[in-house]
Amino acid sequence: MGSPHPVPELTLGEGYGRAWIQVGLALERGNFTIEDRDRSRGVYLIRYVDPTDLSSAQQGFWSQIFHGRKEKAAKQYRIGVRPTTSDQTRVAVVDEHGDIDTSRPALQIIALLADQFH
Repeated sequence: MGSPHPVPELTLGEGYGRAWIQVGLALERGNFTIEDRDRSRGVYLIRYVDPTDLSSAQQGFWSQIFHGRKEKAAKQYRIGVRPTTSDQTRVAVVDEHGDIDTSRPALQIIALLADQFH
């Protein structure tokens, strides 16, 4: 069933127009915060909190008392939607140049997004 290694992209068997709509719906179902979208460029800007970011959880008791507890910060990511053929579209987390992001949070986002398509 599932792949043993996380994949950095999804391929949808849909043309760009339908895939664009499906990705937007999947992001909403996955409770991602969509900050902006640009269909002409094929980019959704979303916010995502990495659940493995332990920066707030690793603070000591006294640090929390004197400095306040830090909340996990939501970071902005780009979801790139790009047609590869007339009936296939690639979905991936991309950087500002359109290159695929393979960082751990990016792979987590793609995995969560993939769950919305099943």
